[in-house]
Amino acid sequence: DILAAPLKGISQIFVVESALSGTVIMAGIASYSPMLAAHALCGSAIGTLVGAMTCAELTELTMGLYGFNSALTSMGVGVFFCS
Repeated sequence: DILAAPLKGISQIFVVESALSGTVIMAGIASYSPMLAAHALCGSAIGTLVGAMTCAELTELTMGLYGFNSALTSMGVGVFFCS
């Protein structure tokens, strides 16, 4: 399911392909900083969108492989440049 890909992208940070795990990780991030959780989710969604726009395979998109790096980058930008 392509709608769960951003959550799977967040779970791929820990090499897990699960939207449920992504939700739990998001809850952990949000307990520290809700804005950082928003950065992670938006970053993962943007990475997935860019993957779709560059004609990536649907299986790779739904596994979250295009979301984990962009989620980490977005969180890094949120911490170092927006604080």
